[in-house]
Amino acid sequence: MIKEIDSVRKKDRIGKKAWSLNHLRKNKFRIPRTIILTEEMRILYRKDPVGLEQMLRKKLEVLCDPSKSYAIRSSSEMEDDADHSFAGQFKTFLSISGIDEVLGAIKEVWKSAEQIEKGEYYKKISPSRNGCYHPGDGKTSLGWCCIQY
Repeated sequence: MIKEIDSVRKKDRIGKKAWSLNHLRKNKFRIPRTIILTEEMRILYRKDPVGLEQMLRKKLEVLCDPSKSYAIRSSSEMEDDADHSFAGQFKTFLSISGIDEVLGAIKEVWKSAEQIEKGEYYKKISPSRNGCYHPGDGKTSLGWCCIQY
C-alpha cells in the first residue's frame, strides 16, 4: 500500500504517472526518490481516517526526511487517457516539508480526487469507459506520489 518506486510490481494499482516514473527508473533514467500510496490507502482512509492517518504517519516518519522538500501529486489511472484528459483537475503540492504538511497535502490530493468523481466531466466520460470508473472500487486508482527533490 505504501511503496518505494523500485518495489512496484505489475499487479500494483498505482496510476499512470507512477508507472511512467517506474518505467524511467527501470530504464536507468535519474528520477527523484519516489514513494507511492496505492488506491487501497485512499479507500482505507474513507473507512477509518483516524486509524489510517496514525499508521501513515508512522510509515512517513521512516520514509520521509523532515528536512527535505517533497512534491505531493496524484497518480490516477484516469489521467491522460486517449479519450480524455484530467489535466489540471487534481491538486499538486510543491515544496512540502515535515510530516504534518505531507499528510495534509496527501489528504488534499485525495479530496481533489473525490471532487473529480462528483464532477460533470467525470460523469460525462464515465459511461464511455464501460463503467470502469467507480469511486472506491479499487479500479479508479487515485493514489499519490511523494517525490523528493
